[in-house]
Amino acid sequence: MIGSDIVGNISFMEIALSKDTDTEFLAVTVNLTDTRGNPAVVTFNNGNGLLNLFKNKNLVVGQELIITRYALDNSKTRTHYYKDGEFVALKCPNYHIVIPAGGLYIGSKPLPKVKSEPVKDTTKKERKVPATV
Repeated sequence: MIGSDIVGNISFMEIALSKDTDTEFLAVTVNLTDTRGNPAVVTFNNGNGLLNLFKNKNLVVGQELIITRYALDNSKTRTHYYKDGEFVALKCPNYHIVIPAGGLYIGSKPLPKVKSEPVKDTTKKERKVPATV
């Protein structure tokens, strides 16, 4: 199933090794809000473009990411968990997606690091009261 664009913020990334081929890939978690205002989590793996961006420190946690082509992996979708003999709905469902060849990732560049200057407190001003004689 191919879905529409996913827009969210990266909440977790780590470099992992494939069990079969011992090749590196980037495991990414993106937090988002759906069109009805409900939170969701999307995970996916990437072994080329995003991995290189991460290694070059051009992809950071908190950065917005837009995924334009993907396929939902229904076998890894998680919406409930089992507790005390009952299924309980997750407050934030988890979806795993697969990016087909040619899938696009567009993310804003990380903001440059800026040294912050201390801000003067201007809320409390001293009032000069004229002296009375």
